[in-house]
Amino acid sequence: MVLNVLITGDLPAALIQAVAAFMSGVMSLALRIRTGSLYPLIIVHALWDFSLFVGLPASAATEAAPTLSSTAIVAPVQLVFPLFLYGLSLMRHVNRDFGEMSEVVDRQQQLA
Repeated sequence: MVLNVLITGDLPAALIQAVAAFMSGVMSLALRIRTGSLYPLIIVHALWDFSLFVGLPASAATEAAPTLSSTAIVAPVQLVFPLFLYGLSLMRHVNRDFGEMSEVVDRQQQLA
């Protein structure tokens, strides 16, 4: 975020980007913990990038200095919010689930 502010000089936009990145990071972490693989993350990221690429109007890519309107403030967080909620739901009972898994591994090691 600091580098983004130093390069662009736009603190509010950098803060919005940091919040949106944190929210999508929570979903990525939860998906990684639950699946134990990076492949679902790669697929989700590719679909996310594709949807943004297809969904953005051509004029948005060529706009030189966009103004920070209320829509520009709320839109990134609104787009990522469902993924954030999904990540939080995946994180429920992680200790319980992985605790049970470690007990099974311990029993298997004792039997061996």
